[in-house]
Amino acid sequence: MDRPLRVLIVEDSEEDCLLLNDVLARGGYGVTYRRVETAEGVKAALAEGNWDIVISDHRMPQFNSLAALKLCKELASNLPFIVVSGSIGEELAVSAMKAGAHDYIMKDNLARLVPAVTRELREAESRRQRQSAEQALEQWRRRTESILDAAGEGICGLDAQGVINFINPRGAKLVGWEAGELIGKPLHETLHHSREDRTPFLKQDCSLCASLRDGLAHWMDDEVFWRKDGKAVPVEYTCMPIQKDNNIAGAVLTFQDITERKEADNALRESNRRLERSLTELHQTQQQIAEQERLHALGRMAGGVARDFNGTLSKILGFTELILTSPEKLGSPEAVRDHLRMISAAAREGSQVVHRLYEFHRPRRDTEQFKIVDLNTIIERSLLLAEPKWRQEGQTRDTPIEVRREMQPKVLVFADEAELQEVVTNLLSNAVEAMARGGILTVRTSQDENRATLEISDTGEGMTEEVRHRCFEPFFTTKGDCGTGLGLASAYGIIQRHRGEIQVRSEVGKGSTFAIQLPICSGQQKQSSHQGTLAAPKDHPLRVLVVEDEPMVREMEVEYLISDGHVVETAGDGSEGLRKFRASKFDLLLIDRAMPEINGDQLTETIKKINPDMPVILVTGFTERPGNGHGPHRANLILSKPFCHATLRKAVGQVMAAI
Repeated sequence: MDRPLRVLIVEDSEEDCLLLNDVLARGGYGVTYRRVETAEGVKAALAEGNWDIVISDHRMPQFNSLAALKLCKELASNLPFIVVSGSIGEELAVSAMKAGAHDYIMKDNLARLVPAVTRELREAESRRQRQSAEQALEQWRRRTESILDAAGEGICGLDAQGVINFINPRGAKLVGWEAGELIGKPLHETLHHSREDRTPFLKQDCSLCASLRDGLAHWMDDEVFWRKDGKAVPVEYTCMPIQKDNNIAGAVLTFQDITERKEADNALRESNRRLERSLTELHQTQQQIAEQERLHALGRMAGGVARDFNGTLSKILGFTELILTSPEKLGSPEAVRDHLRMISAAAREGSQVVHRLYEFHRPRRDTEQFKIVDLNTIIERSLLLAEPKWRQEGQTRDTPIEVRREMQPKVLVFADEAELQEVVTNLLSNAVEAMARGGILTVRTSQDENRATLEISDTGEGMTEEVRHRCFEPFFTTKGDCGTGLGLASAYGIIQRHRGEIQVRSEVGKGSTFAIQLPICSGQQKQSSHQGTLAAPKDHPLRVLVVEDEPMVREMEVEYLISDGHVVETAGDGSEGLRKFRASKFDLLLIDRAMPEINGDQLTETIKKINPDMPVILVTGFTERPGNGHGPHRANLILSKPFCHATLRKAVGQVMAAI
């Protein structure tokens, strides 16, 4: 493709002009040209056009190349100018070159024209780039000088000997000099010769001079420079070395007056001392208040526990007394069975109180087996369970409750399904109870990349600010004797154990919204959720050693095991249990955790050292939920008291199926 070329041709011969155009076209240029032959024509063409090059004949009737060259230098100094002539002497050609022509070519040797044009275009472009760079450099220099002049800190240049060769007006003013007065003076001897207490500051100890020796940056945040009038100026400075050809050519020093900062620091230190005293007093007051609150909470919790357990014990003692003091009832197996059922139910209620109280604070153990559950499925199941309650109450009071679902499809979380359903059911029940005059119950689910969100909203009575702040406290209830105060406390503990959050928004007369956020399941969790399934328990009789220091509990465990067909031997403490274990062979050990002298953990560890494969169930009364132990010397399973026959049978089956 032809290279475009705009040529101004100064020539009186149209024929010669066409010849030049033809030569350039054959050389690969797409030529656009204009022919002029007078000074006025040159001026007009230069004023109107954007030319790439000027080609001029030397001698014309009214004009010549030297006059044309002079006009080009005046009006377009960067344009390449080539003289093309049929008759020009050597002396005249030299004069043209001295005047600024870039080349001259004889008309009988036009083969040189295209290379000359190409060369001059390239050099013209280089000249333009150089001029542009020089202009940019000059602008940068002026801008830099303006910035340095306007800078809020002192900026000083040093040569390799530490002599000042530049300082901005701000820097000179900070030390009380004129900028010109400091040029050529050694910085250390002029500004940095003494410490604040006026003791001499030797040059070899000066960090400014150190940059010129070691080639490293040095920074000081609390030194002094000395003003021309002899006063000290507290300064902060940084000295950066300048490298040239692997040698230290000098340094750049930036510094600023820190008088105001030091005064502010002193004032701040004094303020901090006063604040520290105030905080100490406040902390002591807070500790006193916290202690009072703790005692108040403990008293309230103790009252709640006492109330619930007194109710439970009243049932147990009452029905037990009826059996023991009514001989006629002993003759009726059905009456005895009914009373025993009541006693069992009351005992389970007491156990549930302890369990729900423990759920409030119990952390999640690594051994707990969570699985993938669909949050929407749990909600629908809980709504189905709660539906009879709100429908019945709505029909009785003629105050219907409308349920609205705003649920994102398939919201998967990693959770204990039963625990999560307990939380949702409890929140739904509370929402229904809060809408005594009917209203709207709204359930929403959504999820993002990391969290799933469940919101349960009602349009009921709402809560005061005090109730909202205390609603998750154990045994705090607004229902009087009808409530235990453990529902929301248990829900709080369950959500915390799921590494989630539960919050409540409420306003009196406008209802409440409980918002739960849970981590969504990851790929690793999905994989793990399919693991850990136990095989069916072995059903053949086992030789079991029961180690329990409480006789009644030991007798109950023995009865449970014997009724399942197992052969049982007992020990009343850890020492006896270890002796019997060493003296005989057993298929399974059932060990109490809290025993004097040798406790269950110590006994289990010792037994596991003797026989790492020996199955051990550790029984505890410290509200532990059933779960696998940790490490090579721990129990295969932990079983919490109280437990029933079926629970023990299941635990035995799980342990024996896993070996």
